[in-house]
Amino acid sequence: MATQQHSTSRGAARGPGARRRRPLPALQPWERQLWLRIALVQRYAEHPPFCAALEALWTTHAQPQAAALAAAPEFWQVQHAAQAGVAWAQTYSAAVLALARKWGLDRLGWRGATTSDGIELLHTWCYSRAHAPGHHWPPAWLVTSLAGGGPRPDVGDLVWEAIVHEHEDLAPDGQRRRVRVVDTERVPRVRVQLTATWDPRTEPRAQARARLLAALAAQLDAELERLSVQTEAAGYVFPDTAPQLGHVVRWLFAHVALRQRYSEIARATDSDPQTVARRVWALARQLDLRLRDT
Repeated sequence: MATQQHSTSRGAARGPGARRRRPLPALQPWERQLWLRIALVQRYAEHPPFCAALEALWTTHAQPQAAALAAAPEFWQVQHAAQAGVAWAQTYSAAVLALARKWGLDRLGWRGATTSDGIELLHTWCYSRAHAPGHHWPPAWLVTSLAGGGPRPDVGDLVWEAIVHEHEDLAPDGQRRRVRVVDTERVPRVRVQLTATWDPRTEPRAQARARLLAALAAQLDAELERLSVQTEAAGYVFPDTAPQLGHVVRWLFAHVALRQRYSEIARATDSDPQTVARRVWALARQLDLRLRDT
């Protein structure tokens, strides 16, 4: 799905001994895909006409049957009820499919006859809203309905480390409270050690400090590079910051959700149509999003 990228400065070649820049944390391919899907779905959640259509789906077809909907966490359960002749399931599932097709979400994670990830996304949002107190679950929270999972292999020499998570939630009396959770996690150990000499009679302290820090930095760089290589060997990728990614996500949204042709997108953004098409197709492949036309 995700391809390993190499970040280089424009117009500058990387020397044979230079290390790669790795500006972001390492991700497994499934994490990379989820990260990209979050960026795309956020475009939907920020588009008022789509949010209005999603709100209408809830108000017209989901809210009247919220209790039944709350018992169907997956869309296939609704479809099974629809096939059995349950009226609300028939109208609700038809409305979800129509909304997904109109906005191109049926293409996200397309599996032929099986429910696509985009259709499941819409249903999961409705299901979450059915469970939310007071049914407060606005379209802006659509991205929370995305799901993903997969392996995260260990790398390096591991040690146990305490991880502290803090967040706010609602207490049973309705008051907000601060929750602190302490967990443990296995993390790779970084080993750096320096044994050196310094003669204060012949070398100024500042000069010695700079010399010893340089030696430590060289060791640290070598250790971080070793762990980076091991991480990539375990199947992780270090995504580049890719400043143009935001533009490509907007292009893909315009093409899939707004049904704009590449030539229209190119004119609106002062870009080359072939560049727009090439980058949109490349991003769609990483998202597992099926494009039907050019």
